[in-house]
Amino acid sequence: MTRLFVQNVVFKELDYGIKQTAAASPFNQCWSNSFFRCIFQFCDEWCVYIENSYDIKFVNCMFEASTADGGGISITDNTTSNTVEYRNFRIINCTFQNLYKSAIEGGAGLSLNIENCYFEDCAIGGSGNSWSYEIDLTKGNRPATGYVDSALIRGNTFNTKST
Repeated sequence: MTRLFVQNVVFKELDYGIKQTAAASPFNQCWSNSFFRCIFQFCDEWCVYIENSYDIKFVNCMFEASTADGGGISITDNTTSNTVEYRNFRIINCTFQNLYKSAIEGGAGLSLNIENCYFEDCAIGGSGNSWSYEIDLTKGNRPATGYVDSALIRGNTFNTKST
């Protein structure tokens, strides 16, 4: 998926609203995809699951009311090497409400911007299920060497029972 532009689309009652997975190679990554004013509701796994991708943007989107196991946005890689990570993700003016898993989770990434978003009662699955944070940047498939570099989290509102 390259240079995809999605606007005013509702993703409802799916396993994954969007699932972008690419091979662990710079030539096979997903890139330059934008999502504007989309709604993600009642997703069983993740509203959005993206790996090995870069330059992805979500603007004015709503992620809400997952099923018993659903979460907001998961951004990660699928390798244990240090050669592939997500880069240049922007999540701007989005709303995350009533999600079982974290609103946003990631690890092993560069340049993640989360700006002017609203978070309410996400990660309601609780710490016993490893979902205790609205934004959890410790996840990913590289627990020993994963990192998030250059994260900007500003202007957000948290109205939550979680951490």
